[in-house]
Order: sequence, then C-alpha cells, then structure tokens
Amino acid sequence: MVRRPCHLFMKPFCLLLLLTLQAAATIAADEAFERIKESGGIEEYRLKSNDLSVLLLEDHSAPVATFMVTYHVGSRNEVTGTTGATHLLEHMMFKGTARYNQRNGDSYATMLSRYGAEINATTSYDRTNYFATVPSERLDLVAELEADRMQNLALREEDRQAEMVVVRNEYERGENSPVSALTKEIFAAAFQAHPYHHPVIGWRSDIEKVPIEKLREFYRTFYWPNNATVTVVGDFTKQHALDTINRFFGSISRSPKPIPALYTEEPEQQGPRRVTLKRAGQLGVVTIGFKAPEGLNSDCYPLSVLSTILQSGKSSRLYQALTDKGLTTSASATLHQLRDPGMFLLAGFLAPGIQHEQVEKALLAEVEKIQKEGVRPEEVQRAINEVEAETVYTRDGPFNIAENLNEAIAIGDWTYFITFLDKIKQVTPQQVQEAARKYLTTEKSTTGYFVPNKPGPAARPQDLNAAPTKLYYRDRNATNETESAALKQGSKNPEKEIKISERIQRTKVAGIDLIVLPTKVKGFLTLVGALPAGRVFDSSELPGVASLTASMLDEGTQKHNKFEISDLLSSHGATLQFRPGDESVLITGQCLTRDSALLIDLLAEQLREPAFPAEELEKAKTQAAAAFQHAMDEPNRMASVELSQKLFPPGHPPSSFLQRDDRRDPETDRRRPAQISSNHLRTAFLHADFCRRRRHCSAPGSD
Repeated sequence: MVRRPCHLFMKPFCLLLLLTLQAAATIAADEAFERIKESGGIEEYRLKSNDLSVLLLEDHSAPVATFMVTYHVGSRNEVTGTTGATHLLEHMMFKGTARYNQRNGDSYATMLSRYGAEINATTSYDRTNYFATVPSERLDLVAELEADRMQNLALREEDRQAEMVVVRNEYERGENSPVSALTKEIFAAAFQAHPYHHPVIGWRSDIEKVPIEKLREFYRTFYWPNNATVTVVGDFTKQHALDTINRFFGSISRSPKPIPALYTEEPEQQGPRRVTLKRAGQLGVVTIGFKAPEGLNSDCYPLSVLSTILQSGKSSRLYQALTDKGLTTSASATLHQLRDPGMFLLAGFLAPGIQHEQVEKALLAEVEKIQKEGVRPEEVQRAINEVEAETVYTRDGPFNIAENLNEAIAIGDWTYFITFLDKIKQVTPQQVQEAARKYLTTEKSTTGYFVPNKPGPAARPQDLNAAPTKLYYRDRNATNETESAALKQGSKNPEKEIKISERIQRTKVAGIDLIVLPTKVKGFLTLVGALPAGRVFDSSELPGVASLTASMLDEGTQKHNKFEISDLLSSHGATLQFRPGDESVLITGQCLTRDSALLIDLLAEQLREPAFPAEELEKAKTQAAAAFQHAMDEPNRMASVELSQKLFPPGHPPSSFLQRDDRRDPETDRRRPAQISSNHLRTAFLHADFCRRRRHCSAPGSD
C-alpha cells in the first residue's frame, strides 16, 4: 500500500520553504545592487558585477510595463568607413542569437508579439535604445531576451546583406524629402571635425559596403553592461525587477577594455557658411542653423523657451512675421539638444512666387529684433505654460516616461527628466534675450537653400474607367443593416458583445454623442471628436470646400480673431485642431485638467460662431495651393495618390487630390481653390450642421 503524505503537515513545510527561497532571493538582489540615488520617484541602482545602470519607476495604473535598454552609443561614436554602423547594428539586433532566432521560430519579435507586446528600437546621435511594452507578467521574458542579445548576437553576413537593403531604402526615402536632405547638408557643413558631421543613418557607400567584421568589432566594443542603462517603468515591484535583472544580466561581464571616449571637439566657427541643394521639386526651403550649447548647459532652458516663442501657434513670432504675410506656408524653430554642442535651426517653407532671399532676410530680421528689443514677459510666460503642458502630455504612460528618460540619458544625466520643468519655469525674458545674442549669430551660422529644379509635365496615367463604381461610404440618411437587425431583435447577443472598459460612460449632451473615459493619469484631458463633414461632401465643381471650411474654423469667430484664439490656447498650454478627412473632420484637443472648461467653451464658440473672414480665406487658399505643391515633392504622398486614383473613380474623395483624368489636371487642381468664396464656406458649414446634429466626441482624461 502506498502511503500518501499528510497535507496537513506538508503545508507548513512548503510555506517555510517558500519563505526561505523568497528571503534568499531578496538577499541576493539587495547584495547584487548598489543604490545610487532617488529623484522624482525614480530610483537608480548599479549592478555590482558589471556596472549596469538601472532605473526603476513603479506605476500601477495599468497592468503593463516598459523595459528599455539604452546603449550609450550613437552616430557620435562612428568614424569614416563605419558611418551608419550604429543604425545598421540596431537592425541586426533583431536577427537573432544562437538561442533565439527566426530559424527556430523563437526570435525576439516572435516571442514577444504573441503576448501583444509593442517592440521597437531607435538610433540617434548619442544613443541607441531597444524597448518593449508588455503585460506585467512577461517582464522576465523581455529581460531574458535583451540580456541574451547584449553579447550573443549572431551577426551573419547574409543578415547584413538583407538588412543593408532595408536601411538603404530608409536612406533613399530621406533623400526624397527636401527638408531631410537639406538638414543633412547643413549638419555636414556646420560640423567639420565632430562626428555630428555624419548623418545618423550614415553615408550611402558605408551602408552598402561596411564589412560584417566591422559591425562585429563595433558590437564587441560598445554592447556591454557598463555602457548601458536598463529602464523599467510600469506595473511591477522593485524587488522582482531587481531580482530579474540580476538573474539575466548579472552573469555578463563588464567590457574587458574601457569604452572608447570621444575626445574630438568642433573647432570654433569663424564665419558664416552656406549650402545649396538643387534637385527636382516644386517650392523652395530656407534653413538657418546656429551652433547651440551641449544638452546639459543651462542656456538650453532659455533656448527651449525661445523656440516656442518663435514657432508655436498663430501667436508665434515666425507665423506673424512670415506665414501670415504670405512669405511662407509654415516656419519652425528647433533646438537639437545633444550631448555635445548641437544646433538651433530656423526653417521657412516658401510660398509660391517668394524668393529664398526674402525668407532668409525675414528670419534673420526676427532674430535681430529679439536680440535688440528682447521678448515680452507675457510671451515668456505663455511659452513656459506651453512647454509645461506639452511635458505633461508626453509623460502619459510607461513607454512615454521611459522614452523621455532615454533622451535625458542620451545627453548625460537622467535627472534632467525630473528637473526640466522647474528649470523652465525659472527662465526670464532677459535670459531669452541673452541666449539669442549669444548663440544666434550670423558669424557662426550655416544657411541652406533648397532650390527646386522644376520638373517637366508629369506623365498622365491611363484614364480611369468611368463606369459606375460603388462608393464605400455610409449614406448618412440610411440605417446600417446590422443596426436594423439588432433593433428588430431588441437586444444584442451578450456573448458577442465586446466590453472595452467598465469605466466608459456614454451619454447625449445637447445632441452630441459623448463618450468619457476617466483614467488614472492625473493632470490633463484629451479630447477627440468627429463631424461627418469631410471631402465626400465636396461638389465636383469646387473640390476643396470641405477642407477649407475645416481649416477656417480656427481663423476667427464672431467674438475672437485668430490671434486671440491662439493666445487663449497657448497661454494655457492647450491645443485645439480641426483636421479634414475623406468622410469626417477630426477634432483633437488637449489641456491641463484645470483648463478643461476653457477648452470646451472655445470649441463650442468655434463650431457655433465661425466668422469666415474674407481676408483670412484668401490666405488659406494661397497656403492650400502651396501645400499642394509641397506635397508633390513627397514620393510617399504621390504614390498614395496614384494608388487611390487607380482604385477609385473620378470625384471619389480619396482620388480627388491631384486627380488626373481627361477632365482635370494638376494645374487645374492647384488653381481651383481660388474660385472658392466665403459664401461657399458658409453654405458648407450650414449643410454640415455642425452645431446640432451628427456629432461624436470622446474625452479620456484624469479623474
């Protein structure tokens, strides 16, 4: 007879054993790590066995976690012959190791995608990062996979050849964009000694010809625990995360040699530099680059405020000085905040008939005005409010937090993520003026012109079949057959009903179908709405009315002009946009929770009382025609248009842009907006009945 163990006596023993194992794991994890510091709820640890840096931030608002590995290597660490190696190696990291690979059916992507993980990697000037956002219970799997490919990458020649084609395609897509190509030329001219001279993706010849042994050498040089930071954000416990990281990364040794340090410094620039890029295109671009300080320099705070003052919204300096005056279709100011001194770029996209010299002169005049007269206190405060709100928006969720930490790590100190807002709030008008005087000097500038070589007449595709074709758009007066059947049945099948969230609230407010989803993310509200007023409602005689009507909604109301609307939004760091589509107009908005009433009131005003001022309509039509021409410089956009025209008949919304049949041509389309008047917009507005019917809105936000 077999004697069975007595479970009454076994349970205490099993419990004692479990507690003993847990205690041993706790002791092992605690002994394995040195706690460095804590800031803003984020704890930093160092794995003693190999100097791996670890950042932990627990956030139990959702049952997911982001595991990110940031390697302290980017294009900054490349030399001639291996430019683009960091980015190509990023692609190779997904090709597998001896243990986990596609041939065995258990590659990194395969193992994680089965659990719905979001995975990717990016390369920049100063860092490379690999990340996955997974259900919390799969954190161990991500750690195991990342540790395995830190030192065990296969790096086969056949994989290099395959990925080289992919990377070369990325390179060519960048070359097809006038703005990207011009920015590359400006960096190459501005930096002569420093590796920022090289594009992150590398030079084409290096991408195509780099030997596999060079990639292996690069990998063996930089992919070590003591040159990496693991960041974990989300739903986990600190003890479990530390134990997991120690279990999978602890056995990897630190690099046998010191990680090579970059000691090259860019010599001081001693005069303005200029580059000109000529290639096929429609409209020109002017970009002026100024040398900026290293990312952790305190002057970056006033420069960040300055970039917002220059470019953000219709209240911005560049909009009022260039775009509103018809010199550009848009203008921007961007601070490239890097580990070493970077760049501050001003860019203007030329309107039709405008010369490059006019835009360059206007850009420099606005800079000189700030240098001489300074900026107003209300401009600085408005910019600070915008930066504060944008920072809050971009820290929503585990991945966004990890990604922001990743950029702080790249410039040299993860605590920059914590202290950034406090430092921004201390910026004064005098500091902004001093930063403009110190850095935006023509003597240390690099100016680039994109000069389009006008192409000949585009070849027309074969005429589309004019036979009647079904339009796959719902008739707004018809009832969906499925809905009709459900109504007849009286109820839905509970087994087929999908419940997205028990917290969703749905109701009718003044005829609006309102969906509200409270979340545990505190501090801001996101609003998304849709109106059935897209291009499907355009007439064949005047295509473009729907798009222009939507674009004019923020050009002024009966109570506020466009600058007052912009001031109201930017002074509170809020955003509100109307984007026309094929079927509908999409409304998107964000604000801090305390400003939600202001955002909703302003939205109601813009929908109920648009002014459609004639002078603003003329500007909008000019910009629409210019946008048409800029779009013709983007191959992706043109390919999409050509595909739509093959799939859909003339007059169908997806084919209406750049339609080319026997009745219309690109030149006709470009000029057609000029025939639209304010009365056409008012008619379209009333037809859509924005204020009373067919509206849908959702507003997830903080409790």
